[in-house]
Amino acid sequence: MYETLFHIGFFELKTFNLFLFIAISCSAWLLTALIRIQGLSVDFLMKRGLHLLLGAVVLGKVLFVIEHFSFISSSFIPLLISLSFSRFGFLFGFFLGLYFWSQREKESFFPWFESFVMSGLVFLFFMHVGHFFNGTYYGTLTDLPWGIAFDSISIPFVNPIHPTQLYSALASLSIFIYAVRGFKRTHLPGVVGGLSVALYSLASLGIDFLRAEATLLTHCYYFICFLLGLLLYYLATRRTISPTK
Repeated sequence: MYETLFHIGFFELKTFNLFLFIAISCSAWLLTALIRIQGLSVDFLMKRGLHLLLGAVVLGKVLFVIEHFSFISSSFIPLLISLSFSRFGFLFGFFLGLYFWSQREKESFFPWFESFVMSGLVFLFFMHVGHFFNGTYYGTLTDLPWGIAFDSISIPFVNPIHPTQLYSALASLSIFIYAVRGFKRTHLPGVVGGLSVALYSLASLGIDFLRAEATLLTHCYYFICFLLGLLLYYLATRRTISPTK
């Protein structure tokens, strides 16, 4: 695949890094627009953004160490100081921090939650496409006509495999389109966000069974996210509509 977009002298532009830049830029733009549309306080994000990131990093690292518990006896310090994190722990830490600080600062949680979910779907779309070009998060062997043979040393298959990265990208885009339409029709913050999390988690759980390096742990994480999405959807529908701060 096209892991490197171009190479000039000592400079090499990786395709994944380009899509990462696009993902961050587009999701940040959308988040800013949603904050403005919903009349949310930018000061809250400026004031507590670092705290949200810190909570995400801490829980992401904690879950990463727990996930690799079998290696702790021989490499605890390398695990602790590495730049690797559990992506689920990162998300759990971020949204737990968002709930805590929104309550403490007297901000409405659900509009913020929905804004981050919708911008997160855009981020995920570009990231999944980036993983496709990078040859990561690849699928299992398939005889289906849309199977793709990857020319990458990181993929141990020479025959066509499921392009699970594109499946995930399509799921992200489809749910984002639903979220935009639902956001325009629904005047109760959190309903679209909660259902979007549930739908994305359910789709990812199904795709995960086609991914070569999927584990039971990732299946469990996606199922937990599905249940949390449904819970937040239920709580959002039970709220009394009130103006955001």
